Amino acid sequence: MATYFAAAALLIVCVAFVISPLLEKKQLAQPLPTLLESLDAERQTIIRNMRDLDDDYRLGKIAEADYHFLRLAQVQQGTTILSQIEQLQLQQKPLPKSDNELEREIYVLRSKKY
Repeated sequence: MATYFAAAALLIVCVAFVISPLLEKKQLAQPLPTLLESLDAERQTIIRNMRDLDDDYRLGKIAEADYHFLRLAQVQQGTTILSQIEQLQLQQKPLPKSDNELEREIYVLRSKKY
């Protein structure tokens, strides 16, 4: 009889162990950053790198030739990132409507009211 109780207790523990992940509250995954957010983070990293490079050069940790080479590489990379950001922002921004289109929409809306 004691064996049945031990088997039943073991069965209950196993079922509880298997079911416990199903009963836990699921945490929502963090959304992936957008391309614009990723590019902005990369831009900020380049700015930090350039500040660190400038500080290292002022403190004499980097030779002048190496400083100019590394700084030029960072500036080029930053220019590329900024142009990509600008292109994305232009794609996301709606184009302004001409005055004629706006006047036509106003006329249509006013005519619906009356």
